[in-house]
Amino acid sequence: MKHGRFFSWAFLMFLTVVLLVSFQNAFTQESAEELYEAAMFKKESEGDLNGAIQILMRIVREFQGDKKIAGKAQLQIGMCYEKLGKEEAIKAYELVLKNFTDQPELVAAARSRLAALQMAEPIGPVIEKLPKVMEVPAFSPDGTKISGIDWSVPGQNISVYDYTTGKQTAITSFKWTGEDWGMTYFPCFSPDGKEVAYWCAGNSGSELRVSTLDGKSRTLYRRSEKGTIIPCDWLPDGSAIVVLKQEGAKSLTLGLVPAQGGDLKALRRLDHGRDHATHPSVSPDGRFIAFAEGPPGKHDIKVMTVNGEFVGNLTVHPAYDGEVCWSPDGKHIAFISNRHGGRALWGMEVKGGKPAGKPFMISSEMGNTGLLKWTSKGLACEMFVMTWDIFLMAVDPKTGEPLDEARMLGYTPTGNNCCPRWSPDGKYLAFASQKKDSLNRGYIVVISPEKEEAKEYPIPTDNYRGFLTDLSWVPDGSGLGFTMFVPNKSDGGQERILFRLNLETAKWETWPIPTRFGGTWGPDGTSFVFVKIDERDKNVGIAQWNPYTGEERIIYRVPQDVKPRIVTGGIKFSQDAKKLVFTLNSNFLFVLDLETGEVKSLGSDLRSATWSPNGELLLALNNREDGWPTTMSVLPTEGGERTEIKLGDKLPKDYHLMQPHWSPDGKQIVFGTRYSIHEALLLKNVIPKK
Repeated sequence: MKHGRFFSWAFLMFLTVVLLVSFQNAFTQESAEELYEAAMFKKESEGDLNGAIQILMRIVREFQGDKKIAGKAQLQIGMCYEKLGKEEAIKAYELVLKNFTDQPELVAAARSRLAALQMAEPIGPVIEKLPKVMEVPAFSPDGTKISGIDWSVPGQNISVYDYTTGKQTAITSFKWTGEDWGMTYFPCFSPDGKEVAYWCAGNSGSELRVSTLDGKSRTLYRRSEKGTIIPCDWLPDGSAIVVLKQEGAKSLTLGLVPAQGGDLKALRRLDHGRDHATHPSVSPDGRFIAFAEGPPGKHDIKVMTVNGEFVGNLTVHPAYDGEVCWSPDGKHIAFISNRHGGRALWGMEVKGGKPAGKPFMISSEMGNTGLLKWTSKGLACEMFVMTWDIFLMAVDPKTGEPLDEARMLGYTPTGNNCCPRWSPDGKYLAFASQKKDSLNRGYIVVISPEKEEAKEYPIPTDNYRGFLTDLSWVPDGSGLGFTMFVPNKSDGGQERILFRLNLETAKWETWPIPTRFGGTWGPDGTSFVFVKIDERDKNVGIAQWNPYTGEERIIYRVPQDVKPRIVTGGIKFSQDAKKLVFTLNSNFLFVLDLETGEVKSLGSDLRSATWSPNGELLLALNNREDGWPTTMSVLPTEGGERTEIKLGDKLPKDYHLMQPHWSPDGKQIVFGTRYSIHEALLLKNVIPKK
């Protein structure tokens, strides 16, 4: 009897152990699958390759008994490393071949990938398109991060994007207005990739700052006078930053600023300097600085020591050589040159700061691609093409409703035309244009849209920046005018100039104008109406100024209780000149009755409005918080519902809308579009292994 009881008890214990082991195995299997799914989510959804590798390694380590899932994890480790570094990927695939021979599918996949990685190096450069690009991009020395201007946060700020994690983090917090007002540009990574230097301007002046990747900043250098301080590179030990300090319209000082702050040590004054072409690069051993210097279009690559002692020229050629980058091993430089007729990538072997061979071409087709930094992963480049075009669309004069799809204006060359404006009689369109082969020169084009006959008027400056915002006709149709910043020859700074063209004589008149913003010609044809800022009490409004007599009067002053109080432009008179529309704080649309002084708000997400012929409607761009406008609407000037305009399918991909204008007969609207192609690239195998 006792024996039977003992047998029953023993059997019960055995069954319990079996069940516990089964449950444990099931739980273990479930946990491994969950970890694998978490790793795949990090890899494919979050782009966090390093995080995925850590989870996959845990699976291989903790679940060795489950050969199936451990083998899958080991293969995925190789695939993650393949994106981060070839040698680690090879080792990972070799472990698949060694430890998982019982899984032929995994072995075949690992062998295939391993064979591809172990193929001979390609003869020439290999281009890798990176998944993220930013404005004014800068790369970390290891090529895993990019920094640049981030327009997705309020203000003009710098963010850092990590290619391995897919995460983007803002490291500055400037605002457009208020106590935190400021703007920033020219990011530059430290040698360890943990800090970013940049130029900024705000209430405290023009500064060189450094921020950690979590946004903790310090000021290194502040200048009392106006002008930029461009950080270009760091000394390899992180002790100082190589900068270009603007001294005038055509002069830069190349120097060093200590990384912990202090005075600028001037090394060399560069006449005819331009920041992008001149951009200095420090040799990896920290002994030399390579830079470009020379008249526009005729730069040569030169070298000096970090103490400012001139070593000599690396290139001597009547063509342009610039945008120099030092290779990570210090044995070569890469640079852009047009010595064969077009922009091409060239290289040169260097030893002891001097040429060790003749320049050789690496790639003949660089087009709109510029060099940024030679990282350990490859030569980082930026490809950028900005296109401005003009479109016409027939509309119902009474409602603004489209009667046809938008079509491009029949004028060539396309791609560099902006700010279209109808003549007062509606017979002509005027706009600003630029030809690809005449950099820094612009034209005002007057065209008959029906006959497509155009006449070009060269703008009298060689500092045209490629874009106008306030082109307008004189009310009697006899001429046109606009404002534009040009270099001030007296102090090397910038000043805004009012240009006026007489169409009959093709003669230009110019005047310095006391404003930082644009405007429009007044109804009398002799005065210019523009945004007025009184620097003494910060009162902001709209002024009417006669450039011939110097007389000025305020026609509208923003009330003191409006915060922030910044008229940002978009000033246009109705056709009867009794009303004025303008934009406040970039997105608030207002109408001013010039007879009564009454001001009416029409919306908080509109800008760049234009009047219908009868003054009863306005056509305006719809602001977007996350970027430039892509739609426009018609709305009654007395208030009421707005109607979005359908533009059709003929506009370019990813376009932004600019500067609409309604024809005097009400039958057509014209507007500008802006779209860009912007890519970050890595050129690998720049110097093939011998």
